[in-house]
Amino acid sequence: MAVKTFTTGEVLTASDTNTYLNNGGLVYIAGTTVTSSSPYVEFLNCFSATYDNYRIVVNNLQVSSSGTLVFYFGTNSTSGLFYGSSYYDQYTGSSTGTNRRNGANSAYMGLSDSGGANGGYSFDLNAPFLTKQKTFHGTYDGRNYSGWFGGLAADSASYTGIRFLNDSGNVTAGTFRIYGYRQA
Repeated sequence: MAVKTFTTGEVLTASDTNTYLNNGGLVYIAGTTVTSSSPYVEFLNCFSATYDNYRIVVNNLQVSSSGTLVFYFGTNSTSGLFYGSSYYDQYTGSSTGTNRRNGANSAYMGLSDSGGANGGYSFDLNAPFLTKQKTFHGTYDGRNYSGWFGGLAADSASYTGIRFLNDSGNVTAGTFRIYGYRQA
């Protein structure tokens, strides 16, 4: 839909307001704030035919044991599904490196810290509901590191949900939000 340009003195109607507000770029779909220890954070039925692509944002992540934050689709991991890589760089410059997934059961998002540092993660997820290969790419900041990650899920299944977990302990705090990219 084209953007309408309003001129001085023109009446802004409720119809115009609703039309242009409803056609914004990102649309909030689901979210939660973790306030007690849990082995995972999941969203069921958050992906649908309404959107092809999604933006996922995690703020102030805290975990019971330092490890890595990962995700997979649905409520059960699928062996051999995820391929990808990430790059990480410690703020002090004392450690940099890569983490690779080659037929893994979960997708790597980034390091997580039990030491009180709050992690932040943001990524685009393409086509989780569509019956084609899914891709993802994003950035993170956690455990005194920052970096990027990306990859693919090598199947053509249609998924409606996603589960996040810390691979070495519970999620104890954090805000998780899922947005859909409006299609037209």
